[in-house]
Amino acid sequence: MRKKFRKSCDIFGIFSAKIVKKYFLNHKITPKKMKKILFISVLFLAIFKIQGQILSDSTAQVVGWWNIGETETYLIVQESFHLTDGEVSNRQFYRYAVTITIIDYTDDYYLINWHYHDFEVYTDDDFLMYTMLKIMENMTVTIRTCVLGSFQEIVNWEEVRDFSVNAFNIMRQETRTQPDLKETLEFLDSFFEQFQNLFSTREVIEANHRDIQLFYYFHGLQYNLGEKIIANTQLLNMFGGEPLDAVMTFELVAIYAEDYFFVMRMQQETNPEQLAHATLERIANLTEISIRPFIERNELTEDDLRVALEEVANTDVKVSQNLQIVSVVCNSGWILSASQTRETVSGDTTKVEKITIDLLP
Repeated sequence: MRKKFRKSCDIFGIFSAKIVKKYFLNHKITPKKMKKILFISVLFLAIFKIQGQILSDSTAQVVGWWNIGETETYLIVQESFHLTDGEVSNRQFYRYAVTITIIDYTDDYYLINWHYHDFEVYTDDDFLMYTMLKIMENMTVTIRTCVLGSFQEIVNWEEVRDFSVNAFNIMRQETRTQPDLKETLEFLDSFFEQFQNLFSTREVIEANHRDIQLFYYFHGLQYNLGEKIIANTQLLNMFGGEPLDAVMTFELVAIYAEDYFFVMRMQQETNPEQLAHATLERIANLTEISIRPFIERNELTEDDLRVALEEVANTDVKVSQNLQIVSVVCNSGWILSASQTRETVSGDTTKVEKITIDLLP
């Protein structure tokens, strides 16, 4: 463990300031008494830091105890694949490093830089994914958390938006150099245009940075060992439309007081009916995007589009989605490791999406 202790609590700072004011203004302090007061203060501060966020053998609190200038580097791996009858397909695997630096701190918030670098991409001939991720090299995202370390916002979201738009424009140009994509250029142009519009809002940009959301997922709350906290929530529909209802279960799984860390877990289940409806809306949207260029060339008609959309609407879609997050949290509020696994089942196919975050030595 490289960093067991971090900055002292603001409450202690306020408390000690009141003590100093009281005794210095109302009493005569000799050098001998001063040494005694300072010794007691340092001893109290040391004890307070040792307690950290593990409040007892059965209680822990996820709070950031960070200093300006502190920095840690993490390896992040994202992987997705489809599993059908034991066969794996559509595999995408990429990893990168993020250097996280505390750049400012007040009584109300932290400002933190996430600097992305050293991308490595391995996909099943997915040229677009490779191009997109390489464009993200050396991007810096500045976030704000509350004083407890809970994520609040991406501060430079407009800069990130412009970065993404530029990436989409470069991808548009790159697709024209790929022989196997030439037949679908019109579809891809419509697809890119839709995604550029989608990535124009703060909410979508923040939701799309799943690594950041994962890192700060448990910050700001206190948990009791073995107690399951069940909460209802609504999830952002990434493609527009109504939000999706979900049920979350939080749990403090284990406390390792001697090693200054503890383990958190969250499990989430999305409303299957709402998810199926959102899926059909997405399929209908993609269907229209793919057919519209043929209508503009008079190769298909509006009636053809109507028939296709009716077929989509009449499709019996059964979808379920489960999400699990596990985080190993250091006393300081830095994450030692975290993982997120999302499984979406539709028919006989399961789509698996995984994210892992590991602190580098």
